[in-house]
Amino acid sequence: MSTNRFPDPQVAGATTSLAAGQVCIERPLRHPPAAVYEAWCRQEAQQCWGHPGDGWWLRAERFAFQVGQSDVWRFGAQSAAGFINENHHLVIEPQRRIVYMSTLRAADGQSPDFVGVVAVDIEAASDGGCVLRFQEQGIHLDGRDGPADHQAGWTHMLDQLSRYLDGQAPGCPGEGAPAKGRP
Repeated sequence: MSTNRFPDPQVAGATTSLAAGQVCIERPLRHPPAAVYEAWCRQEAQQCWGHPGDGWWLRAERFAFQVGQSDVWRFGAQSAAGFINENHHLVIEPQRRIVYMSTLRAADGQSPDFVGVVAVDIEAASDGGCVLRFQEQGIHLDGRDGPADHQAGWTHMLDQLSRYLDGQAPGCPGEGAPAKGRP
């Protein structure tokens, strides 16, 4: 990670910062690529496995899982205004690859705290399951968000994805994935 500071022309004596961040996670999953892809492309599924956890809320403002379209999610701590995450889909290859641009900003802010690209590869494995390779690369602006936050968040969500596919995601409608998503 690198951080650069530049003078902010708007505020005398203030600085801005840019921190490059990268999250790379590889997960073997016991489920076939079709089940993993379905969990990524359905709003109800994403709302379940993408939930930030106890004491937080999450809701889809818009869900349009199509190339050229965007999803808009709002989330935050129970007593806070929260954040807005917008994902603009660039590549969708069913059961194989998903790529999107992502921005994250405070719900009461105009400029983003994070701008990046997410790539998800799903590769079939010889045991009938698959390997999910997740990569996020981006820029964290002005120290309001950081690479460690994204690493922790994505680790939590991919743990939840695995539990969702296993039918063990607590608090989800139907307690996890539909039966056809199970081996």
